[in-house]
Amino acid sequence: MFLTFRRMLQILGGITLIALILPMAAFAHSAPATHTKGTNTKHFKSHIVLYPTKQQVQREKRVNRFAVQGSGDLAYNGGPVQETPISYIIFWGSSWLNSSGSLNTTGQVVENYLNDMGGTSFENILTQYYDNNTNIANSSSVNGVWIDTSTPPSDSSCGGPTIEDSSIQNEVNNAISANGWPADGANSLYFVYTPNGYYINDGTGACSMQTYCAYHNYSSSGLAYAAMPYPIDLSACGVPQSPNGDQAGDSLASVSSHEQFEAITDPQPGSGWVDSSGYEIGDKCAWDFSAGYTYLNNGDVFEIQTEYSNATSSCVNSY
Repeated sequence: MFLTFRRMLQILGGITLIALILPMAAFAHSAPATHTKGTNTKHFKSHIVLYPTKQQVQREKRVNRFAVQGSGDLAYNGGPVQETPISYIIFWGSSWLNSSGSLNTTGQVVENYLNDMGGTSFENILTQYYDNNTNIANSSSVNGVWIDTSTPPSDSSCGGPTIEDSSIQNEVNNAISANGWPADGANSLYFVYTPNGYYINDGTGACSMQTYCAYHNYSSSGLAYAAMPYPIDLSACGVPQSPNGDQAGDSLASVSSHEQFEAITDPQPGSGWVDSSGYEIGDKCAWDFSAGYTYLNNGDVFEIQTEYSNATSSCVNSY
């Protein structure tokens, strides 16, 4: 059949248009997910920020082959920081007591870390970071400690006795009520240390020791809190050395520092200091002990992971 020149142009034009559209459609359907970090999905699960196990971080480092994780320096996103940091400590369950009815050695190591880090060169790392008012002060203090000997409510969602995130948040509110603590959403971090033998479900189905070692969040009551499961699996959440002779305590001290630094610089997760991949100050140096022991007040020594310094674009334990 004979085609006019005009008709040929119409047909060719249609073919060209289809050729342009099809590759774009194919790309749209086959484009990879935007998350570049294996464990970075944690930053998109509600507001909970999970601290991944050693195995997860090791897998990620084999992919990235860099000591510092994430992408670039931390950037400020306009939200609050804890300008004058305060800690409140909740040890939940009777297993935190020793035979004489006092806090056991594991708990003492944790409490010593939180009491000893204020005003040190380690805490001074935080003074690089700020909000719209001022820089974070090198002045952290512990304003309350409570041993709640009640048995936490639990289920078996993680394959063993499991405390749900909703119960962690309720425990913070219970501690505030029982002790007359302030419900301070500006500068306070409420640590909840759960008993030996229990897992924590973060509320999305992620389980401690299996996916993560701890997390921090901003509660429905408007409070920054840290869920601190007992390290029942030290291969997942344990430090390599134990300068205080209690590996569970030394491991919890290091994990506490990770959550503490992150909650101070990013108490309402994602609105404070994070890098372009969503990593917080502790994430960028997770499970890095390359700086050696950390020396704090009262002559105490800890095996503490490093924290990220924008000033040197590296992981450090002093500033």
